[in-house]
Amino acid sequence: MSKKLVLSGVVMAVLLAGCDDPKAANKENFGKAIQEFIGTQPAYCVDLNQISMLKLPEGSPLISPDKVFFLKREGGDPSRTQQVAEVLVGEGLLSKETLQADRLDLSNQPKTENFDVYSLTEKGKPFVYLAPKGKTPKQLDKLCTGTFKLKEVTNFTEPSEAMGMKVSRASFSFELMDVASWAENPELKKLVKSFNRDPNGMVGRADLVLMNDGWKHSRLAK
Repeated sequence: MSKKLVLSGVVMAVLLAGCDDPKAANKENFGKAIQEFIGTQPAYCVDLNQISMLKLPEGSPLISPDKVFFLKREGGDPSRTQQVAEVLVGEGLLSKETLQADRLDLSNQPKTENFDVYSLTEKGKPFVYLAPKGKTPKQLDKLCTGTFKLKEVTNFTEPSEAMGMKVSRASFSFELMDVASWAENPELKKLVKSFNRDPNGMVGRADLVLMNDGWKHSRLAK
């Protein structure tokens, strides 16, 4: 066997080994690390958790992780959050009813008021945002749909040392996946600006950290 053939074989083996090395700085490894993170992020979310100064007594029927409530006021426009809830009623994700319930006044005395109460429907349950482990919201928090899929890692910086770690920054393009039809509601898009994302021009950057088992998105590096 000629020296040229032996040398070619060695070079090929080295190249193949590099392709299978999860610690190598290349688009394939960076793409896997980016997808691992963005694949868990919801594409669209509506935030129903209102900022309210209302104090409710213990055991109030309004306090529930599948409900959101608003003090009913005669006249005046509803808040933007309540307008979003109304759109979701039309989409079948929430139901609406008016209830009488007590709230606490400034002297912590109960006062009966009318409330608009929006409850999660069976159709809406698959879209409930899952709170971090160990945290149960006191009222309905967010409804989300869709996720992201990596299209391409376009470029990345040469890995360098930073705070005792080897890091790189990658630029990438991505696309929307599995977005429910309710996210296309025109009224919802007017109320929630983030729902007007251009699906054809989606790009991002990610900071990547080299761990003992390969590259990780910085948000997942522990």
